[in-house]
Amino acid sequence: MIDEQDIQTLIKLAQTGDSEAFGQIYDLYAKQLYNFLFSKVQHREVTEEAVQALEDLTPEATVRETINIHLHEIKNSRHKVRLELKLEDTND
Repeated sequence: MIDEQDIQTLIKLAQTGDSEAFGQIYDLYAKQLYNFLFSKVQHREVTEEAVQALEDLTPEATVRETINIHLHEIKNSRHKVRLELKLEDTND
């Protein structure tokens, strides 16, 4: 198991552009991220798309950019789910 000091080291390496460290951080938190997003969105495909978008980020992306992208994906996901539900209601 990885400890807090190792995580901080990975973060520092990722901030310098180390793509392997960035990948390790993603791997450590992908499941938690998925679960968090799904709890907010309640839509499997949209959650998977949002997590994939974060996986596709480069290590050069700043924390602020990452958060903004994450928030944008959640906003779009909620809108998409609302539209799908609205379409389902009109088809009934």
